[in-house]
Amino acid sequence: MNVKLGRPDAMTGKMVAGVLANLELGVKPVTRYYLERVAAKGYVAKKNVANGKRGRPTVEYVVTGKGRGLLAMAKNWQ
Repeated sequence: MNVKLGRPDAMTGKMVAGVLANLELGVKPVTRYYLERVAAKGYVAKKNVANGKRGRPTVEYVVTGKGRGLLAMAKNWQ
């Protein structure tokens, strides 16, 4: 496993499920780094939200159907 800046190169299914659970429950803040990695796999979708102010719009991440399926399977992994 290659490590860059202390972060694992490959995300396992349990890591993805943890990111999705934190995103959906809103318990812990999820870093943009992990959200981009999960979005590249198709588990979340990015949605630009206009905040009514100047500058870059806010990016909101939404769990997709593929992500909800992984979360449902992850309940049986314990």
